[in-house]
Amino acid sequence: MRNKRACANDPPVPLPANPSDWNKWSRNAGKKVNYMCSKAPDAPVYKVVICSRKTLKWETLSDKPENCLCGPPIIYSSPLISNWDGKSTEVGTTITYECLTDVGRKFFQKLVCSTSVKWQVVETGSCFFVVHYLMNFTNAAEYCTQLGTEMMFIENDREHEEVIAAVSRNSDFKQKCKNRAFLGLRENVNKQWKSDNGIYISGMSEMWAVNDEGREKCVVMESPDWKLNNQLCQMASCYVCEILGPIFSKANCQDKKLCYVLGKEKDNRRIQASRCQGLNGHLARVTNIGIMDQIRAMINQDPLAKGCNGFYVGIDSDKRSFERLNGKQITYQRFTDDLSSSMSRHCTVMDEAFQYNWMDEACEHNTCFICKAIGYPLKHVVPAGLKMALSFEMREIIAAGEYDSRKRRSQPAECQTGWKLLNHHCVYFNTSNVTRDEADQFCNNSNGQLAPDLNSQLHDIIARAIFTSQDLQRLRFWHIGRPKTCSFHQCLSGCYLLNVSTGLTTESVHNCQRLAPFVCIELN
Repeated sequence: MRNKRACANDPPVPLPANPSDWNKWSRNAGKKVNYMCSKAPDAPVYKVVICSRKTLKWETLSDKPENCLCGPPIIYSSPLISNWDGKSTEVGTTITYECLTDVGRKFFQKLVCSTSVKWQVVETGSCFFVVHYLMNFTNAAEYCTQLGTEMMFIENDREHEEVIAAVSRNSDFKQKCKNRAFLGLRENVNKQWKSDNGIYISGMSEMWAVNDEGREKCVVMESPDWKLNNQLCQMASCYVCEILGPIFSKANCQDKKLCYVLGKEKDNRRIQASRCQGLNGHLARVTNIGIMDQIRAMINQDPLAKGCNGFYVGIDSDKRSFERLNGKQITYQRFTDDLSSSMSRHCTVMDEAFQYNWMDEACEHNTCFICKAIGYPLKHVVPAGLKMALSFEMREIIAAGEYDSRKRRSQPAECQTGWKLLNHHCVYFNTSNVTRDEADQFCNNSNGQLAPDLNSQLHDIIARAIFTSQDLQRLRFWHIGRPKTCSFHQCLSGCYLLNVSTGLTTESVHNCQRLAPFVCIELN
């Protein structure tokens, strides 16, 4: 028997493309029926009707056809352009983005307003453009980031040839840039020096003696502190051998397995290495502070060692540990075998003088650079209303040659849901325990990046926000990004954790795999 408190008629019949969730029989007073924008399972609701308890008729609670529009698509600044007409946002609208380059227009990406009423990537590509302002590497990288791009990294021969074609026909590249430009590759100094069996040094900042290494590729433990320093391989120095098991009383051994022997005869590295081989050993592989301290104690206890200014050890460099700015390894490289490459130049330029091959360059050097725009991955949902553009003020500052990487972006009008506005930045605290790579991926997918140690003020504000929150303060360590400024051996040498109980940042290669919560900062 039908409930007397019910609507006599069925609710309004939905359009074929806009189904409802009505179950085909319930008309009880108070019954609500939702009408969706499409048949997609996650389509939004645009209309709600209810069986009125007062009139027992179907009445409209809400009717928002705008819910079935995707909203404005992402907008980039020049040289990225689109064919959007400025008004179409209904389901099925397709927008193609292109890049204006020196070799003409190049496809960038294509978005469609999907049946879920979200902008979704259906085709993806990349493009690049030369920036003719002279900047150091740090400022150049930030310039590209603020455009919604990143510094150029070349992935194959075809792309390398495209870049050459673009710059070779660009008059500004010759006149303003002197035919050279930064690429988005930087040396990971923690992988610059390694032992002959491929083990990288851990703890460069505390093991190395000086900041300017020059071009010498051989390494000694150097007086007076007996820290590592590099020198010409032809120079005469003493040596330290590493052998398995004690073979004579003067050997200093660890657990009677790994032993070290000081050689006070002075000669070049090749001869000293052969002397160690004569003892069935090799030059000492000083890859951590523990080994260094053991050998340092031997030297300080040996009165004859005072005649040595340095001891050759089994550490050297092939000068090829370059990677992208996000820490990803490169699978393609065009470095020249130029003999002038220096151990203290950690950034990369492509230079017409070397047939547009690559060479190392000091990161502090001011030169032109290339930005690369990479489309979102296939099926990625791009939030509506994003704007990737430099402000007019920033363009004027750059054009005047007064760009300062410390200049902060203007305060955003509002933050995404779940993000907090701190010191003019939208910040997100994620309490999931993840690795550094997983944290990076989450922030990048949310139009952000791991919150860097931008300055002491923001650093303190983030730490204080965590420490004063009951939900967050129980989590002591947090993944954050690399500092904007860092000393020579600390740049790119590991991953960073913020200790909120002390307010200090720690850096270590072991932090990269450590599971910890993380802090994102939104890219404006």
